[in-house]
This record gives sequence, structure tokens and C-alpha cells, in this order.
Amino acid sequence: MNKSLQVQLEKRHGIDLRKDDMLFIDLYQKHQLNAKEAYTTLCESVKENLPPLNNYVTRLKGIILDLVEANLVMEAGQAALTLSDLMSADEAVPQANIKLEASKTVLDRVGLGKRETLVVDSGSNAGLFVIPAKKAVVLEEEKVIEGDYEEVS
Repeated sequence: MNKSLQVQLEKRHGIDLRKDDMLFIDLYQKHQLNAKEAYTTLCESVKENLPPLNNYVTRLKGIILDLVEANLVMEAGQAALTLSDLMSADEAVPQANIKLEASKTVLDRVGLGKRETLVVDSGSNAGLFVIPAKKAVVLEEEKVIEGDYEEVS
């Protein structure tokens, strides 16, 4: 993996990537997002004592999730085509329900699935006024003056 990609990943995820981290990421992609196969290949190629697989997965979780998400985005086109093929098929399609659910799931995960929207309409053409928060009002105690008085009419 090139140095500029390493710098981008370090900035985005806030970690310092070691040489073995970068090699693991590269192998993870080459082994079609299979962490166990990537780790096995890493262990065979490095010939050093490496931390367990769990350490790599925990440390590189954000990067791994980015790679998985990118893979789903790349498969979204195929999922959409599968839905179209299922809809236009004249004959029964083997495993149609499984293909349909898988396609819908992929499209949902990349944000192209069914969406719910909320429409708020006040039914008025008047503008909206924002009123500042009320301030607490402290009333002074009433002063009572004692004494004699007469009513004047």
C-alpha cells in the first residue's frame, strides 16, 4: 500500500499504522474481506511473533468497516439488476426469494432501500416566529406601611 493512502487512513481513523497493519489491510482486501485468511497469510509471510487476529480486528475496526461498506456499495449495482431480472422474469427463478432478500438487504445497507418520510404542514401561509426563552422575573416583596388611615370619598 502506498504512503499517501497510509497517511489518509491514519488521519481519518486517528491511529498510527504499523507496517504489519498496512500489510494486514492489503491482505484483507486480496482475500476478499476474509480476516482469518489475511491473518494466516500475514503470519506465513512475516515470520515474526505477531499479535493475535483479535488485536488486528479491534485496532483496525474502523478501516475494516470502511472496506466492507465500500464492497457493499460496489455490489449495489448487481443487487439492483437482480431485482430487475426477478421482476421481469416470465418463468420461475430458482431461489428467487433468497436472491430477492439478499438484493434488498444490500440496497438497504447502502441507503437505497425503502425510506420513510414525514411531511409536516401547518396549513397556514403565515411565517414562523421564534420567540426567545423567558427570563425568570423576581418580584420585590411588598412593603407594608403600618399606621392609621381614613377613607376619603
